[in-house]
Amino acid sequence: MKRSVQIVLLSLILLLALLLRIWHYTGPIGSDDHDYYLAAYDIYQGAYQPTENYWKNRFAMILPITASYAVLGTNEYAAAAWPMLSALGAIAVCFFLGKSLVDARAGLLGGLLLAFYPLDIHYSGLILPDIPLSFLMAASVLAFLRATEGGRFSLPLFFTSGLLMGVSYSARSMSIILLPFFLVYAAFFVRKIKWGYALFALGGFAVLALEGLYYHLHDLSPFYNLWLNKQAALEVNASGECSTSQLYYPQVVTRNLSVFGPYFYLFVPALLLPVVKRERGPLILALWAGIILLILQFGIVSLSPLIHVVKVRKFLNYATVPLILLSAWALLQLRLRLRIAVVVLVAGLSLYFLRPYRYSMNSTPETSGSNIRQVARYLAEAPPKPIYADPRTQAMLTIFSEFSFTPERFRNLYEVKSAYDLKNCYVVINGYYAQFDSAKPWVPRFVGHYPEGIPGEWVLKDFYLSGVYTVP
Repeated sequence: MKRSVQIVLLSLILLLALLLRIWHYTGPIGSDDHDYYLAAYDIYQGAYQPTENYWKNRFAMILPITASYAVLGTNEYAAAAWPMLSALGAIAVCFFLGKSLVDARAGLLGGLLLAFYPLDIHYSGLILPDIPLSFLMAASVLAFLRATEGGRFSLPLFFTSGLLMGVSYSARSMSIILLPFFLVYAAFFVRKIKWGYALFALGGFAVLALEGLYYHLHDLSPFYNLWLNKQAALEVNASGECSTSQLYYPQVVTRNLSVFGPYFYLFVPALLLPVVKRERGPLILALWAGIILLILQFGIVSLSPLIHVVKVRKFLNYATVPLILLSAWALLQLRLRLRIAVVVLVAGLSLYFLRPYRYSMNSTPETSGSNIRQVARYLAEAPPKPIYADPRTQAMLTIFSEFSFTPERFRNLYEVKSAYDLKNCYVVINGYYAQFDSAKPWVPRFVGHYPEGIPGEWVLKDFYLSGVYTVP
């Protein structure tokens, strides 16, 4: 296949992927995403200071968002640009990896499969580190594999691979689950010591050193972010908020078709086929995907006490690129007509399963974001008064208003002791988070039992899942 044809086809796939992700865009949802776009705004305004908030120290998330603000303005779409661009970057990396390990056809087919992958489409529209992490990890692998092949750019590629690993660690420390793959690959496929390995380590440490210098200049330990990562890993994985069941991933990939579609039924045979065929490229991909999946399934964060890695569906994004490429390679073993039929069926079913996943019809954080977007428009046109809301809803209102709602206008709803203490203000009750936080002891009764306990003189503007009350 001519290089010009490859470029045209890859460009068309990227355009298709972008359109699909814009079509299914979600935006802010009030999860840890608000830490990223608020911290980025602080940097943009020159007001950022290091905090004990682990999420607000993920510089590989907040710095790209800051850059987007400078180019696109301080709005939700600028904040979502980094994960969206990362999704497109992952498709490009998928192509080059497929071309390197198998051939150009595998790379293009892998890119096409990734363009339609519901899990990737869904999280591309969320301001979370999972899609950027998937992209950075895959790009690091691409640079590492190319480096081990030798050539004039071998040493710079080793350094680049390590640098990308360092950046991915800065986006989310969970990226270290990729390191065992590099070790096993070097031991079984390269089988000799290379000077470039030192450059790989140097590239990774360069990012940590820059972060350490930043903290040192702010009178903190150079290892401050490492300490934050360690503490957060222990706290998050021991919190009990997410599943640690060994049945979680098998169940979620087979039952949650809205974000996995039929891809699970491609991935399983594709993982097994390299063992039979014993081709070098597919075996490398199977090793890569297999190590990540094993760590996600059986990994532990601490031995004493024993703390397992929590299981969340979005973590499966970290194995997306090798699984997609394995599937592309496996499909290439089929006859052309059958291969086309399978690809069309997978793409069609994926879009079908995504279609009913409407955020206004489900009690999810995504629904909450859609509702709060309407609330922000309503409040922007209403007479200015103080706004009482929970902190996560405040953050969403802030970015949906393009930061025209300043912190001075907000009051913490959870600090209110009685509904009758409120005067001449707006009360925003986010139906999802009011319910989500109802078990916490400091949540006022009238919030936790929405809409019970609301005084009769309050005037409600109902947005299905969220309500705005005008308090006289």
